[in-house]
Amino acid sequence: MGIAPQLADRARARLAQAGCHPAVVAGDGEGGDPPGAPYDAIISTACVYRIPPAWLQQLRPQGLLITPLSTPFGTDALLKLTADGRGGGAGRLVCALRFMRVRGQRRPQPWSTYGWPSLPGIAADGERQTIALAPS
Repeated sequence: MGIAPQLADRARARLAQAGCHPAVVAGDGEGGDPPGAPYDAIISTACVYRIPPAWLQQLRPQGLLITPLSTPFGTDALLKLTADGRGGGAGRLVCALRFMRVRGQRRPQPWSTYGWPSLPGIAADGERQTIALAPS
């Protein structure tokens, strides 16, 4: 999925030239792609401050969400989350990284807007997201 229709068209054409024919959708990734749901996995290559509820709602139970997640700790982190089938999920931060933000979440916001996470894992649903860290 890509937000720019021209880029989605180019990606579709180049993938076809390589003999690959995945579904390529032009649209805002924060809304997911409801017609193709439920998905076994959603992999985002754009960072989010807050997990879009549509992603959790469009995953099958035990489906996997992998996305860069912005944290209030001075870096982004890779989130690996398993969906609970009820619009929520649980998982963990895998490693630190840097990615661009999804278009709808690029404007800087105070962390109070997103909810400061509590300080072993991650839990998210359509209403809130929490991050708990434990010493290793």
